[in-house]
Amino acid sequence: MIPFVQRLRQTKPRKIMLLPRLLAGLPLVAFSAMHFMNPEHFRSILTAAGVPMVEVNVWAASAAEMLGGVLLLTGFFARVGGLLGIGTMAPAILATVKLAGLASAPKVPPLPLPILVLVASAVVLVLGGGAWSADARRHEACCTTEETGRTSKSPTAL
Repeated sequence: MIPFVQRLRQTKPRKIMLLPRLLAGLPLVAFSAMHFMNPEHFRSILTAAGVPMVEVNVWAASAAEMLGGVLLLTGFFARVGGLLGIGTMAPAILATVKLAGLASAPKVPPLPLPILVLVASAVVLVLGGGAWSADARRHEACCTTEETGRTSKSPTAL
C-alpha cells in the first residue's frame, strides 16, 4: 500500500504546474462555498437537470468540490484533487448543457468554466502537483542529500 501512496504523490519539479492547480482549485473552492452558502440554488440546478438523489448530491458534490479544490491549491495529494475535480465537473458540464436549452432554467456558470476546470484537473491528475506543491516538498524532505552525498532518509522509510 505504501508504494501506491508514494506513486500517487510522485511529481516532477515543474513550476508551471502551479497554473493548472490554480485554474482548477480556485473555481472549485468558490463553487463549493457558494453551494454551501446557498444550497437552495444548487438544489434547483440539480432538480432542473434531472440529477437523482438531489438531497444527497447537494452536500456530497459540495464537499467533493471543496476537498478537491483544497487538495489542488495546496498540492497535497494533488492527483486525488484532480480526480475529484474531474468527478465534479463532468456532471456539471452535462447539467450546464442540459439546462442551456431551457428558458426557465436556473442560472448556471458559462460552459467554458467547468470545461476549463475539468481540463486543468486532468492535467494535474496526469502530471502531478509540480514543484510548488506539498507533494514535492515531501519528496524534497525525504530525499535531500547531505554534504556527504548520501541521502538522509530513504523514500520508502516514510
